[in-house]
Amino acid sequence: MRGVAAVVGIVILTTLAGCGGKEISAVVIVNAAQVRTEAAKTARVRVALSFAGETLQTEGVADLAHNQATYTVKVPGIGTFSAIQSGTVLYEKADGSAVLPGSKPWIKFDYAVELKKLIGIDPDRVSESMSSDPGSALTYLEGASSDIHKVGSDTLHGANATHYHGTLDLALAATHVKDQTARSGLRRTAKLLGVTTFPVDVWIDDGGRLRQMKYSLDTAKFALPDSAAPAGVETYTFEFFDFGVAFVMPPLPSPDQVEDIAKDIANVPSPLAPTPPSSGLPLASVIGAPPAGFARWNAPIIEAGPIEPSKFVQLLGVNVDVDPAPFVGGYHDTFANPTDFDTYDVGVFAFDSASSAARFDRDLVAALEASGVYATTDTELPAAWDWNSTKADSAGAYNHVVVARKGDRVMVIGDSNITPGTHQPAVARIARQQYSRL
Repeated sequence: MRGVAAVVGIVILTTLAGCGGKEISAVVIVNAAQVRTEAAKTARVRVALSFAGETLQTEGVADLAHNQATYTVKVPGIGTFSAIQSGTVLYEKADGSAVLPGSKPWIKFDYAVELKKLIGIDPDRVSESMSSDPGSALTYLEGASSDIHKVGSDTLHGANATHYHGTLDLALAATHVKDQTARSGLRRTAKLLGVTTFPVDVWIDDGGRLRQMKYSLDTAKFALPDSAAPAGVETYTFEFFDFGVAFVMPPLPSPDQVEDIAKDIANVPSPLAPTPPSSGLPLASVIGAPPAGFARWNAPIIEAGPIEPSKFVQLLGVNVDVDPAPFVGGYHDTFANPTDFDTYDVGVFAFDSASSAARFDRDLVAALEASGVYATTDTELPAAWDWNSTKADSAGAYNHVVVARKGDRVMVIGDSNITPGTHQPAVARIARQQYSRL
């Protein structure tokens, strides 16, 4: 699902989904609002992002069916901007005293492409992963928990609306979404936002359409650079009204009138979540004794011992596209469970800086996703991904992999003999046991 977006650099607004559901309970009503809203085709959209006593306001008309919109954006202390959104590309022009970067009247920002550079999100998944995206917000409603309940009734923009309150669970939403891209996006969202559940208030009209949605998020938990997300609480309020309103897409600005701000983003350092510094232990000492019930095992294919730079790419495999230059050394070991003969590869990779380790983390994410896996956050570790296969690899095996990062080091732990989509607790257990030594 894609949406409609408007923002000045940070806030990206997109919109909505679907068809219908039978009103049985509060949970079902909230779930059905997603699809019933998109069925209206067009609507006026108003979004407020409040932070540190100031509110960025966006209002316009959205073509929900074709992922287009026109907006007016008001940024506190800066001014007002006109915005045209076409797919994932946003064009903005300053009105009055407001100033935009560059010398041309319009700026252009392809938020799918540029956010992939910033936070490693695939372009097709970006609108599933942004907290300020109304379309994503509606997808979140697939995770309406059993505590969703009616609070009361209100009148919003002249329409009767029932107010519901409860908890959204992104992990639950991911299990309900049928589309693999949307499912992956929800799991990535949990990683990016740093939370799996959060409280929400929604108002739904007599036709089952969303009229208003409101929730708050702690930016200190965001997996973004410090400069992109100052610590605090952001409150998002989304309003939808005048369903079916006429919409005419204006002509896009000509290229000679547009400043492409992609070049201003190209050198932003990798912003994956910061971590504690690495332990500083010698690489040969990082991998400690295996947990109870496991023993070290000398694998016939990959022997235990140092990982030299010349073997770095070879060890990772041809499907992982990484720059070997920042890699400075590593160590590999294998644990085995004598009961079921499952083996678990443990690798430690050291880089010339924490930012290089973060970039490797990001590139490994992309490679694993391309191999048909889905990711969740290992909530017991500050910067870790947890993957389960959705298809077999070239050897016919399914994989469960945990990738954990600390400072300038990354630890990769995997098991390749599991049922598709099955979580292997031993992998996560080994990761948590070994992380303190990384």
